[in-house]
Amino acid sequence: MKKILTILSILLLLYSAKCMAQGQSVGKIWGLENYNGEVRLNSYYRSQIRIGNQIDERQQSIYFSGGISFKSNSYIWHPRFMTIFLEGDYSPARQKENYLVIPDEVESNNLRKYEIKINLFPQSRFSLISYYNNSHLDANRENLSSLRSKGTNYGSIMYAKTGKIPFSVGYTGSTLNELELQTGRSFQYRQDNLEARVNLISNSVSKQEGVVSRNHYYRKDYGGIEVSNQVDNVTYNGSVLFGKKKIDNVSGFLSAVSQSGFETFTRYQCMQQASMEFFRRLHATERYRFFDERRHLFAMLQHSAGASLNHQLFESLHSQINYDYTISSHSVYTEKLHQANVELNYIKKLFRKHELELTYKYAISMEKWESKDQYINVVNEAITLKDGQITLLSRPYITLSSVQIKDNTGTIIYQPNVDYLLIAQKNYLQVVRIAGGLIPDNTMVYADFISLQPGSYQYQSTNHLVSAGLSFFNRKLGIYGRYSTQDYLAPKNTDLMTLNYFDQHVLGIKANFRFAGAGAEYDRMNSTVLPYTVMRYYVNVQGLFLKRILVSVNGNVYDYSRLNTLSNIIFADANSSVSYAITNKMNLMTSFSYRKQIGENMNLDLFNIRSQFTMNIEKLRLSLIYNYYNRMIEKEQIRFNAINIQLSRAFR
Repeated sequence: MKKILTILSILLLLYSAKCMAQGQSVGKIWGLENYNGEVRLNSYYRSQIRIGNQIDERQQSIYFSGGISFKSNSYIWHPRFMTIFLEGDYSPARQKENYLVIPDEVESNNLRKYEIKINLFPQSRFSLISYYNNSHLDANRENLSSLRSKGTNYGSIMYAKTGKIPFSVGYTGSTLNELELQTGRSFQYRQDNLEARVNLISNSVSKQEGVVSRNHYYRKDYGGIEVSNQVDNVTYNGSVLFGKKKIDNVSGFLSAVSQSGFETFTRYQCMQQASMEFFRRLHATERYRFFDERRHLFAMLQHSAGASLNHQLFESLHSQINYDYTISSHSVYTEKLHQANVELNYIKKLFRKHELELTYKYAISMEKWESKDQYINVVNEAITLKDGQITLLSRPYITLSSVQIKDNTGTIIYQPNVDYLLIAQKNYLQVVRIAGGLIPDNTMVYADFISLQPGSYQYQSTNHLVSAGLSFFNRKLGIYGRYSTQDYLAPKNTDLMTLNYFDQHVLGIKANFRFAGAGAEYDRMNSTVLPYTVMRYYVNVQGLFLKRILVSVNGNVYDYSRLNTLSNIIFADANSSVSYAITNKMNLMTSFSYRKQIGENMNLDLFNIRSQFTMNIEKLRLSLIYNYYNRMIEKEQIRFNAINIQLSRAFR
């Protein structure tokens, strides 16, 4: 073993010497290129009142702490042989109170983290990057859930840039343990990934890449439920440009996935697309998609083909025609779907500074479904959960207890009434994320559920959309309107279905002047599934004033009136920050955020303000920080005050 290590060491030294430019010195055991860091002293005052739901809790504390952070870049033997990056931060605190973590606090409680990154032969044809980082800190989720987390990230990746086919092979892993301090809910997550990536062709007209990977995901939550999935994946991506202008192209994607564990399946996908210009400003696109998925309870085979024509007439009129045909063969049903639409967009300048925009779209869809009256399993229906927008699952008659919302890996399974709510809307289900849960705002999640399929049916649906907008003075002021309607033609055997007949009216006004923008929109939806009326207001301000004051403000309000239940839902949020550079060495920054939700069993009122004064004297920095936090959820209120004085000295 010693002989092997000796031979490897000699080979490494010879290879590193070959890679180094002539005239550069070698042989330095440890070369420190640069470093910097900071030493801190902190004093804190904190008070918290938590009342409601038979709770009356009051806490106060004064304590002192310190901290140190450090970063460095070094090399061993030679910068072209091995470079090492080191980073560490240690800020201990011994208090035991379960305070809500100060939102947006720069100095986190109980912060301990370190990172090391090693790059072997960084400027050579073959290089190896290895890293490891560990962190232990208190944080918060959306200023609502206080978290204590421990996490690690590690891995090694080898890059080969030699020859005509560069490739990389690597292993990466991560672990995360989270504890919500106030609820006691815990969450453990682990991921391991082994991946090989090869660039078959990479030049100005063609890119061809292949990837082979094996991923292992593991998760355990507060209820003791453990989920483990192992995913083997082979993918290919390729594209080729051709033609005189190099704007015509053909692209393709192939994927084979085999997953075992909590959720076992095999999936094969193929997507291909070609686009070319036949005549001047006339573009044609054809596309094809193949999908084959096999699970324990069912199998799904799908073919989809389509084409598009796009034409640009002068600078004003853009027209588009699309057609797609999809046939799906499921274990319990067969679906045939024809979709076609025509779209016209017209933009015209009026008197140089004004503009008229018109849009018309007509779409027709013909669907034929063949099955028996029975329950079917729907897997991985993609939905996006965003505050202020209503999201329904696609099918009616869903068994409530069968719904499962998860992430894209199928490993993190979100908890109902903690991470999301399910609300019945006639025969459909609405999904609403809960602020402070594991689902971030404006995130795509995946739903599994069982729904009752009322047998074979057939229908044609038509959709008309007309919109018009006028903007004045180079788009500084604008008004717009939109009308859309959906109807069904010749429905057969749809008596047990809830078809979504609707007509929608939208009117809006908007203004933009240099650093500020604002608008209001009225939206009335008359629908057989979910009728509503919503008023939306928004404002955005961002600018630099007097060369020293930087201001940023944005806010949104959604005020829903539900016509079928006569209930109101309000989403409101506002964020602002003001930074004032008093002198080159003194700065004052104040920020606040406000969030309000009313309705759907999610009554929330949250206000937070943070102000920080910073003064620099040589290498010393003095910071005075004040935080105020007020949160009301249902009948429970938390009020939090904190003052932090920090003195730090930088070194480099």
